[in-house]
Amino acid sequence: MHVDEVYGKLKKLSLGLGRIILGIVAVLLIGEVVSILLFTVKDGKFIPAKERFLSRADAYVQELNGLTNDNCTADEMYAPHPYLGYVLKTIGRCSVPTANSSGLFGDNPPLEKSKDKFTVLLSGGSVATEFGQMSPGGPKYLEEALNAKYISPNGKPFLVLNGAIGGWKEPDQFILFSLYANVLDAVVTLDGYNESGVIMVDHRFEFPPPYYFSANPQGLAGGGYAPALVSWIADSIYSALLKNGLTSNSHLAYLLGTTAEHVAKYYGAGNPGGENLVDSVMKLPSDWSPDKRFDWQMNQYKSYIRMMNYIAERMGIKTANFIQPMPLIDKPLTEEEKLNSDENENQLLKQNYARMTDDLMSLRNENMPIFSLLDIFANDKETIYRDHIHLNDEGYRIMADVMAKDIGEVWGLKTK
Repeated sequence: MHVDEVYGKLKKLSLGLGRIILGIVAVLLIGEVVSILLFTVKDGKFIPAKERFLSRADAYVQELNGLTNDNCTADEMYAPHPYLGYVLKTIGRCSVPTANSSGLFGDNPPLEKSKDKFTVLLSGGSVATEFGQMSPGGPKYLEEALNAKYISPNGKPFLVLNGAIGGWKEPDQFILFSLYANVLDAVVTLDGYNESGVIMVDHRFEFPPPYYFSANPQGLAGGGYAPALVSWIADSIYSALLKNGLTSNSHLAYLLGTTAEHVAKYYGAGNPGGENLVDSVMKLPSDWSPDKRFDWQMNQYKSYIRMMNYIAERMGIKTANFIQPMPLIDKPLTEEEKLNSDENENQLLKQNYARMTDDLMSLRNENMPIFSLLDIFANDKETIYRDHIHLNDEGYRIMADVMAKDIGEVWGLKTK
C-alpha cells in the first residue's frame, strides 16, 4: 500500500476518533452543566459537588471502613447472627480487627457476673455504637462520665459494654439484653432514629434493617441474591466516585452516584419487584389507616421497652432508656449541619420523630425510666452533628454528661 494511502486512512481514522471523543466530552460537559443547574435551582444556591458527596457520606460508615485495610463496604463487614440478624465479621476478608469474639466492639460480654465491676450494657444503633466507642483507646464517653461523678451501687468501677451495631433497632436491643441479662448489673438503651424509619411503613415494626439482607442473602427467601448484588454494586459505584479526584468534584458524577444509591435502596431492601418471604410474613393489613399503623407500630416499640424493664426489675438490674437527639429538632443548625441534615427534604421525618418521642415519653406514666435527649443542644450554636444523625466528640461528651446525670438520679447514685 502506498505511503499516501496509509497516511490518508490514518488521518481519516484519527479524525473519526477525534469526533467521537469530542462528542463524548460535549455530552459530559452538557450533562455537567445541566446537573449544576438542576441542583442549584433545587437548593436555591450553588454547592460544590465535593461538599455534596461528603454531606451524604455516613459518618458511621466512614469510621467503620477505616477499621479495615481491605477497602470493604459496610455491607461486607457484617456476618449473619442466629438471633440478632447480623454482627461484625470476626474472621476472613473484611473482618473487623477491633471486633470482639461476639461480633461487637470493645470488651467481650462476660460469661459470669463480674465481682470487680458494675457492668452496664449500652445498646442501640450506630449512634450508640460510636458513643460506646469503636476504636481501641478512644474515649468511652458514658463509662468515663459515670466513673468521674458517681459511685456505683456495688461500689465497684462502672464498666460500659458496647452492645450496639449500626442499623440495629428494637427488638435487637431487647434480644441482646435477653442473651446477657444474667451477667449484667444495668442496661442503657440509646435509640429512636432507626425505629422512626419504620413506624409509618407498611411492614411491621420488627422488619429487619437493610444490612440484614446483605449479611443474610438466604433471608431473602424468594428474592434470591439479586437485591444484595444490586446494593453492593451501587455502593461500590458511589465509593469509587467519591474516592476519585475528578469525579468527586463533578455534579454529573454526584447525580449518577445518588441515582445508583436510590436504586439500591429500592431494590436492595426487599426486592419490591417480586415479594419475598420476609416481606410476606412482615406485612401489615393493607386497609389500615396511617394513624392505625402508627399506633400499632408504637405499641410494639413500647412493648419491647416495657418487657426489658419488667425482666430487669425482676432480676435486680438497673435500667435507663434514652431517645437520641436529632439535628432537625431543638438545635440551631450551623451551615454545615444544614447541608448534612437536608431539612427541606426531611420535614416528614421531623414530624414523625417528634410524634414518636411524645408517645414514648408517655411510658413515664408507667414509671418507666425513659428520657428524651432532643433538647440537649438547644443552646449550642457550634457544629455538633457530623452528618444527618451522628455526633462529633464534643456532642458525645455533652450527651454523656446529660445521660450520666439522668442515670445518677433515677438509679439513686451517690456522687463522688
